[in-house]
Amino acid sequence: MPGPFGFTYINKSPDLFSLDLMQRKLQHYPDFRPGLRRIDAFIAASVLHAPYATSTQIELETDDILVWTEGQYYNQTELQLGNEKSTRQSLPALLAAAYRRSNLKQLLRKIDGYFCAILYDRPGRKICLITDRYGLRPLYYYQRNNILVWATEVKGILAHPAVDGSLHTEAIQCFLEIGHLVGDLTLHQHISLVSPATLLIYDLETGNNQGDYYWTWADVPQQQMSFDEAVDQVHWRFQQSIRARFDPAEQPGVFLSGGLDSRYVLATVKELFPDYQGWAVTFGRPGCDDALIATQVADLANWSHREFHFTNDNWFAPRLPQILRLDGMSNMWHLHGTAFLEDVRSLMNVNLTGFLGDAVLRGAYLPDVRDQNQRIQQKVAERAYGRFAEYSAYDIAYYETPHPDTFFIGNRGRRFIMQGSINYQFHINQHKPFAANRLLELLYSFPDQYRADNRLYQTLLLRHHPTFFQQIPWQSTGLPLGQAPSIWRVFRQKCRRLPQRLGLRPGGYRYTNYNQWIRREPIRAHLQTACIDLPRVLKPYLSPARWKTLTVGSQPCGTLDSEETLRYYSMYRYLKNIASAA
Repeated sequence: MPGPFGFTYINKSPDLFSLDLMQRKLQHYPDFRPGLRRIDAFIAASVLHAPYATSTQIELETDDILVWTEGQYYNQTELQLGNEKSTRQSLPALLAAAYRRSNLKQLLRKIDGYFCAILYDRPGRKICLITDRYGLRPLYYYQRNNILVWATEVKGILAHPAVDGSLHTEAIQCFLEIGHLVGDLTLHQHISLVSPATLLIYDLETGNNQGDYYWTWADVPQQQMSFDEAVDQVHWRFQQSIRARFDPAEQPGVFLSGGLDSRYVLATVKELFPDYQGWAVTFGRPGCDDALIATQVADLANWSHREFHFTNDNWFAPRLPQILRLDGMSNMWHLHGTAFLEDVRSLMNVNLTGFLGDAVLRGAYLPDVRDQNQRIQQKVAERAYGRFAEYSAYDIAYYETPHPDTFFIGNRGRRFIMQGSINYQFHINQHKPFAANRLLELLYSFPDQYRADNRLYQTLLLRHHPTFFQQIPWQSTGLPLGQAPSIWRVFRQKCRRLPQRLGLRPGGYRYTNYNQWIRREPIRAHLQTACIDLPRVLKPYLSPARWKTLTVGSQPCGTLDSEETLRYYSMYRYLKNIASAA
């Protein structure tokens, strides 16, 4: 992902060569433009611009301070510097001014957006690494042997010749067993993801750093509000979030599925901006439920709609480069739509995404009722992540709140779901209206039972957008929202879907059918060839029982299903690449 990168020196000897190596590793596309580059006796640093960003938005140089950022913020007119409104002031300028006034933490608490930043205090000989409140713009760092290296991708750090890129055995095992990383892990032992809401200050003279949270979930005050009022207040906050993130000049569109979240986004845009006609795009197979539902929704909103269809020729190969671009931290099984992003970019410059909607509004990440309305407990973390719970940071001050699903936002949301958003971000900017500060502050001030079991979300959607949800079905149930399927209907659906889930016959209801697709040529032959070598490469990271599953049966990767097959294959390709680079 484009953004800032750089390093400090071991012996205060300027090093242009290593900076060039980092840039080459990070510049995946020709339209990633190099930005402000500065080299002095202490640091070498630069930034890559995304095609949708301008230099004034992401970098700043003054006599005393340099700032490089990646991302955006949305509450420009609300933020103040002293007694003056900072209307439309760039993020780098805001950060520099607040740092000079010694109130950087106070400013960061207020910023509504997703960003990472590097601030260089030249006179004070300090480097600040900064992440947004929820850590939705990744920033990685390496600190070892009197050197600090940072970048928005792990591969940028690995490009520096002084970096020890030793693999992290437990992190690899974590990915192979649960499908994603947790906490601040990367696949490399000495490289970490900067935590959410963090201001990390590195002293160039002493080589020491001091990191602290400028915000935690404990800063959200709890309140008593009736359920009925809560429903209306949440919708109003969501409207405000859409207003802040919607600019017709950016040609915003929506990746529209058969679920609730993208539909809610589109319905609210239509409510607030009825004359705007954008594009909705859907990825899937012809005639799948998602495509049929999305067509009805787009027609109702009077938006243009285009389907992009998966075929045997386009679903697999375009995802292979993304395994390395995402630093081995994503299963290619989940990188839906990768083949179509260049075409989608001709239709929209911004995707108003449904990211985290099911988690924060539908309560999808809430644990059992007995574990709700209290701080995340070790037992809950261990039920989710087993022995890897120790890396998930369940006990840190950041999650000090009576809402345990904030922990899963920081792990499943930030470390798993975000990978898809990062994959899209290479081509199309992603605005996340469900991750607005004021919306989340409101949602996490209520008792958990308001959100549990889709109670608040369903009431809100049927009350405020009945035309979009009372008649058009929800892909999850096949019925309009609020209608409970009969036992006979559930039984019939399960019988109809079972052979499709097993890959035994095509069937149209799901937008993918990877279990069948990995058994088609030429992909089956490709995977079969790779899986001859795969057990050898992955054996150091697997239990004997798990390793055995890779070596039995006639299908690629033995007895594993398509998600597991492609998870293991993704890690295999990443490890092979690391070995060849070494």
